[in-house]
Amino acid sequence: MATETFDKSFVITEPEALKKLQAIMESKKAVNQPSVSPFSQEERDRGELLLKQCLSRSKHS
Repeated sequence: MATETFDKSFVITEPEALKKLQAIMESKKAVNQPSVSPFSQEERDRGELLLKQCLSRSKHS
Protein backbone atom coordinates (compact mmCIF):
# COMPACT_ATOMS: atom_id res chain seq x y z
CA MET A 1 0.00 0.00 0.00
CA ALA A 2 1.41 3.36 -0.99
CA THR A 3 1.74 6.14 1.50
CA GLU A 4 2.10 9.79 0.87
CA THR A 5 3.87 12.37 2.96
CA PHE A 6 3.40 16.06 2.74
CA ASP A 7 4.44 19.27 4.41
CA LYS A 8 1.73 21.63 5.44
CA SER A 9 2.30 24.84 7.30
CA PHE A 10 -0.24 26.15 9.76
CA VAL A 11 -0.51 29.21 11.92
CA ILE A 12 -1.72 29.24 15.51
CA THR A 13 -3.42 32.51 16.32
CA GLU A 14 -5.26 31.64 19.53
CA PRO A 15 -3.17 32.16 22.69
CA GLU A 16 -4.92 29.24 24.42
CA ALA A 17 -4.12 26.91 21.52
CA LEU A 18 -0.50 28.04 21.61
CA LYS A 19 -0.29 27.25 25.34
CA LYS A 20 -1.76 23.78 24.78
CA LEU A 21 0.66 23.05 21.93
CA GLN A 22 3.60 24.23 24.01
CA ALA A 23 2.53 22.06 26.95
CA ILE A 24 2.26 19.02 24.70
CA MET A 25 5.65 19.63 23.13
CA GLU A 26 7.34 20.11 26.50
CA SER A 27 5.69 17.16 28.22
CA LYS A 28 7.60 13.93 28.60
CA LYS A 29 6.76 11.12 26.28
CA ALA A 30 4.56 8.40 27.76
CA VAL A 31 6.39 5.24 28.71
CA ASN A 32 5.20 2.24 26.73
CA GLN A 33 4.02 -0.49 29.05
CA PRO A 34 5.02 -4.04 28.18
CA SER A 35 2.36 -6.07 26.49
CA VAL A 36 0.47 -8.26 28.92
CA SER A 37 -1.29 -11.34 27.66
CA PRO A 38 -4.86 -11.82 28.88
CA PHE A 39 -4.19 -15.56 29.03
CA SER A 40 -2.19 -17.49 31.58
CA GLN A 41 0.59 -19.83 30.53
CA GLU A 42 -1.64 -22.80 31.39
CA GLU A 43 -4.39 -21.49 29.12
CA ARG A 44 -1.93 -20.97 26.25
CA ASP A 45 -0.49 -24.49 26.71
CA ARG A 46 -4.00 -25.97 26.69
CA GLY A 47 -4.89 -23.98 23.56
CA GLU A 48 -1.77 -25.17 21.77
CA LEU A 49 -2.54 -28.78 22.71
CA LEU A 50 -6.11 -28.48 21.41
CA LEU A 51 -4.88 -26.90 18.19
CA LYS A 52 -2.35 -29.69 17.65
CA GLN A 53 -5.07 -32.30 18.24
CA CYS A 54 -7.40 -30.59 15.81
CA LEU A 55 -4.71 -30.30 13.14
CA SER A 56 -3.60 -33.91 13.56
CA ARG A 57 -7.19 -35.06 12.99
CA SER A 58 -7.56 -32.98 9.85
CA LYS A 59 -4.43 -34.53 8.30
CA HIS A 60 -5.93 -38.03 8.49
CA SER A 61 -9.20 -37.10 6.81
